[in-house]
Amino acid sequence: MRLLTIPFLLSLLPVPAGDTYAFNLIFLKDSTPYVDLTEEDKEMFNQAMVRALNTAKDKTTVSWENPKTGARGKITPANTFTTNGKTCRLLEIENSVSNKSARWRFNFCRQADNSWKFVRLKK
Repeated sequence: MRLLTIPFLLSLLPVPAGDTYAFNLIFLKDSTPYVDLTEEDKEMFNQAMVRALNTAKDKTTVSWENPKTGARGKITPANTFTTNGKTCRLLEIENSVSNKSARWRFNFCRQADNSWKFVRLKK
């Protein structure tokens, strides 16, 4: 698996903290597994993201798998921290479909409306 960073376009809409969510993950290049996920796969992935952000403890992995397509993934909150008064979480994300697999690390911060939003933190 290769580790991808975010020098490319990444579009993420906020992830609400409740049971509902809406986000669009368009990852980086055509060679990443996300572009090969079915709508059902994406739904399973999105639900796993919500569980990881809202309920998983740090270093606890939330897995998803679609037996119909063989697509699968893992989302692990690596670290929870505070920045600019907001609770943030670093997620390690792995997805595989067909013969493609990739890993990413993204920061999400809880917003005033209790949703989660992808953020690029300054170093």
